This record gives sequence, C-alpha cells and structure tokens, in this order.
Amino acid sequence: MGKYLDDVMQLKEELRNAIYKTGIGYKYDDTLLSKIILVTLGCVPAYDTNVKKSMRAFGITASFNKNGLENLLDFANVYKSDIMTAMATYSGKTLVPYSPMKYIDMALW
Repeated sequence: MGKYLDDVMQLKEELRNAIYKTGIGYKYDDTLLSKIILVTLGCVPAYDTNVKKSMRAFGITASFNKNGLENLLDFANVYKSDIMTAMATYSGKTLVPYSPMKYIDMALW
C-alpha cells in the first residue's frame, strides 16, 4: 500500500505543478486533481463536496492526502465484498469497465 500511496501523491503533485505552470490557478485543487486522476486512471475518487461530505459521515478522512487516501483504502477493504458485488452486477453494462474507486466515488456521491 505504501508504494501506491506514494505514487498517487507524486502524481498529484506533478499534476498540480503542470497546471500552475500554465498560469491557471484553481480554488478547489483537490477536486480538480482528483477528478483528473479518477477519469484517467481510476485510482482515487473525486474529492468533491458531495464525496467529502459522505466520507465524513462514514468516518473517512475527507482529505486528498496520504493519510486520507490510506483511510479510504482501509474503508474499501472493509467493504471489498460489497464493491466486488456491485462491479459484478454492472459488468458489461457500461461502455467501459469501472475501477473499484469509481464505484466508491459513485456510492459516496
């Protein structure tokens, strides 16, 4: 899990640097960066207002940082069978297969 967390956090920083290098600033960094990562790699949920509100309701750290992501992965492990059931239910019914984090994102949203 450590390498995964480190890689995601490194990607987040590289994306942030690339966006700010263009001179574009964005008030909701974590929302934008996590949405980009969700759409392209599917390895984190989108840390938007609705998802973060649901995270807090479930006792999940609602911050797109190493600690928050680790807490989310612990949550995902607890509900792994439910996530896998949802994935099996919708397998072949979407244009592209969704990642487990996409299912978590949809459930929390």
